[in-house]
Amino acid sequence: MNIGSIGRSEGRTMLRLEGKGALVTGSSKGIGAGIAKGLAAAGASVAVNYASDRRGAEAVAEAIAASGGQVIVIQGDVSKSAKWSST
Repeated sequence: MNIGSIGRSEGRTMLRLEGKGALVTGSSKGIGAGIAKGLAAAGASVAVNYASDRRGAEAVAEAIAASGGQVIVIQGDVSKSAKWSST
C-alpha cells in the first residue's frame, strides 16, 4: 500500500476532507510525511509537525502547497509533556 495514496482508489478520491484540518505529528519524513500528503490530497488543511528536521518538514509542506494544498509547518516535540501548556 502506498501511504501517499490514502483516500484514493483508481484515481478518484474516496474521502473528501474539505473544511477539515489535520495535525500530523512526525510528518517531516517517512510514514508521517506520506500521511500528511495523503490528507492534503483528500482536501484537508494540514499542519506539518516536526521535532528537529525543519528542512524535511518544509520539503513536505512545499510538496503539499505545490499540489494546491493548504499547509503550515509547526515545530514542537509532542513527546515531551513539559512543553505542553493548557489554554
